[in-house]
Amino acid sequence: MKLTPQQQLALDHPGNLLLKACPGSGKTRTIVAKLVNEMEEVRGMPIPMKPPLCSEMIAPPVSGMISPPV
Repeated sequence: MKLTPQQQLALDHPGNLLLKACPGSGKTRTIVAKLVNEMEEVRGMPIPMKPPLCSEMIAPPVSGMISPPV
């Protein structure tokens, strides 16, 4: 998924962060991208997600960020 330069800065920020922006600006997408990246770093590999969790519980734009089951 393509992030804006500002979203990428948040994604690259080490540690905790607080995002403040208007509705629809991509705050949730940015936080989920950061969570996925951090979890992959801890695991040392992509995060496997099994359907239906990936397709039903996570918004379609975000589900494309998560690796398919291995």
